[in-house]
Amino acid sequence: MFSITAGESEFQVAPGFAAAVISWKVAGKEWLLSAFPQPRAFSWLSPWFGGIHPILYELALEEANWPGRLYREDFGGEPWTGKIGGMALSGVRLTSRLKGKGLEGLSVEVLYASPGEDVLLSALKVVNHGRPRRLAGGFLGFLSPDGEHRETALKTPGRTRIPSPYHAWYEARGWALVQAPSGAGILAVAPSRVEVGTWDAGEDGRHLGLNRSFSLAPGEGVSIWGWWVALAPGEEPTPWVALQRIPGPEGLDN
Repeated sequence: MFSITAGESEFQVAPGFAAAVISWKVAGKEWLLSAFPQPRAFSWLSPWFGGIHPILYELALEEANWPGRLYREDFGGEPWTGKIGGMALSGVRLTSRLKGKGLEGLSVEVLYASPGEDVLLSALKVVNHGRPRRLAGGFLGFLSPDGEHRETALKTPGRTRIPSPYHAWYEARGWALVQAPSGAGILAVAPSRVEVGTWDAGEDGRHLGLNRSFSLAPGEGVSIWGWWVALAPGEEPTPWVALQRIPGPEGLDN
């Protein structure tokens, strides 16, 4: 288990539990939904791990692979410090050489790091050591801002979904916000090549993901990243949206 402290936020990362951030406490209050220490069912997902965790799967016409089987792989972890876009960050790097169906011949690195002040970077680097691949991956985040998930609202550019029993899934460009009745929220910000996936799970809350589809020739690699920000009641997302312009984690493997 690893801990990352960022302002009033404290993150807990469990390499052996789907390589997930299993806890995000802001001023001592839990802001994530997690199944830790044992996966279970959540809505129509089973097994469900919760928290913020990476996903990776092969794109195949004959099989619906989402969200994939990355959770079955073994991850090692170590503390990490570095710079991204000139910002100093510290956190945890997780690594794995994949062996499961559809993922064999790939290696991945997962980075969770923070520059401070209630901000978390999540990054997934995938390197192909085998045959050509068509893949998709990123992160899923199961969010409970200010300790609330059932009555949250979902906000994306030009669109707001209020709490209801009806499910919906759609992609947003740039950012999405899950906001509690108190006005506190968790904002996800992504660069132009990464989509912010939104899931209105009805009575199970509103949740976000970071998604990208890509192809890899032998020897090629790709990084998928985005930012998660804890917003105080009344705090606007606009200033934080500028995070999408920060260059990617080129030094993830340094």
